[in-house]
Amino acid sequence: MKQAVVIEKISRKFKRSKKEFFALKDVSFEIKEGEIFGLLGPNGSGKTTLINILTMVLKPTTGDAKIFDHDILNERNQIIKIINSASGESQFHYFLTVRENLEFFARVYGLNKEQIKKKIAFLSKKFELEEFIDQRFGWLSSGQRMRSVLAKSLINDPKLLMLDEPTLGLDPDISIKVRKLISEINKSGVTILFTSHYMPEVEQLCDRIAFIYKGKIIDVGTIKEVKKRVGQETLEGYFVEMMKNESE
Repeated sequence: MKQAVVIEKISRKFKRSKKEFFALKDVSFEIKEGEIFGLLGPNGSGKTTLINILTMVLKPTTGDAKIFDHDILNERNQIIKIINSASGESQFHYFLTVRENLEFFARVYGLNKEQIKKKIAFLSKKFELEEFIDQRFGWLSSGQRMRSVLAKSLINDPKLLMLDEPTLGLDPDISIKVRKLISEINKSGVTILFTSHYMPEVEQLCDRIAFIYKGKIIDVGTIKEVKKRVGQETLEGYFVEMMKNESE
């Protein structure tokens, strides 16, 4: 199976209060085309930093990565066309309507007027945005906002989608709908890198996971493999056991 993402010894150093520290240290793993890959770890472990590097918001201090054989350091223009992202922290403008936000992102990706009209009509139906598409984004509920952000993440028909805590703060019924949408997106052929603190969600959605702690990859494998390695029946148990082992 073709590799969608190949990450090779990525490190990222930051400076805080005149002191340097590594948010990521020699991170390496691969994501297969067509899978949902979960990135697990406690707050501050480096998950969002890694996604910011893969979306080219940040540059790695050392190391490199390839997305569908394109190098993140040298082929930015090619990569931008085939990736997108969504998170609980919205990228939308609060004073624009949902439609205006989607039109803005569509223009960023180079769609013409006719393409924008067709794409927004398709996405608004798929994500059930019709009833509030002409309302200001800031007026919407958290569930409506997340559905809008997921719609935006498909505006350029990406091959790789990165989701950073997409159900954070959502009510259980809305979370169920969002998980269903994520599964549908994946089944349409989109590879997904996914972070979450809700272990049953990860267990339901992900084909494989990596556990990251203090900027280092500690474990990689299928859900069944990683649970078996630490003798746990649930992913929650696995997470607690991994935290316990790494803290000792």
